[in-house]
Amino acid sequence: MFAHEARWQLRILLRDRTAAFFTLVFPLVLLFLLIRQVGRENEAVLSMGITVAVVMASFPALAISLAAAIEYGVLHRLRSTPLSTGVHLAGRMAASGALAAISVALILVAAYFLGIAVGWPQLFWLLVPLLLGWAVASTWGLFVGAYARKTSTASFLTQILLFPLYILEGFLISGGLPDGLAAVARWSPLHQLVELTGSAIGGDPTAAWSSAVYLVLLGFLGFVLAVARLRAAR
Repeated sequence: MFAHEARWQLRILLRDRTAAFFTLVFPLVLLFLLIRQVGRENEAVLSMGITVAVVMASFPALAISLAAAIEYGVLHRLRSTPLSTGVHLAGRMAASGALAAISVALILVAAYFLGIAVGWPQLFWLLVPLLLGWAVASTWGLFVGAYARKTSTASFLTQILLFPLYILEGFLISGGLPDGLAAVARWSPLHQLVELTGSAIGGDPTAAWSSAVYLVLLGFLGFVLAVARLRAAR
C-alpha cells in the first residue's frame, strides 16, 4: 500500500507541469548563474545547486500539496478508507524524495557537461547530505502545509521563507555580503546543508560534522511540530 501511494503521489507532483517544471529547472538556472558569476572552480557552486534541488523538491512541493489536501478535505476523508494517514504522509514524503533524486540527477548531469566532475566516492558520500536535507525539508514542509491549511497560504509561506535564503547564500558564495550579514547567513539551514554537501563533494564528509548535528536537531524539531499540527488539522 505504501509503494502504491508513493507512486500515486509522485504522479500527482509530476502532473502539475508548471510546479514540476519550476522545481526541476530552477536549480539548473541557479547553477548556471552561479557558474557565470563566480566560476566553476568554487566547490560551493555545485553544493548550492544540489542543495537547492533537494530543498525545492522536498519543501515547497510537499507543503503546497499537503495544504491542498487539507483545504479540500482529503485528509478528513482518509478516515473512512483503509489507507492510514501515516502511510499517506509517508507516501507523500517518498514522492518528494523521488522528485529530489530526479532533480539532483539533472544537476549532476548538467555539472558534468559544464566541466564539473563528481567521482563515484563523492557520489557515495553525497547520500548523507541528500538524505538529511530531504528529511529536514520534508518535515518542515509537512509542518508548513499543516499550518497553512490553504494552498495560497502555503505557497506564500514557502516563497517568503526560501527566496531570502537563496539570495543570501548566493551573495555569500560570491563574497558580496557585509561581514555582519554574512555571519547571520552562515546560521541558515540552507548554508548548513551547502556546507555539508560541499564536504561530501570534497571527499571529507566529517569536516562539516557540526552542520550535520545542526540539521539533525532542526529535522527533529520539524518532525515534532509537524506531528502536532497534523493532529490539529485532521
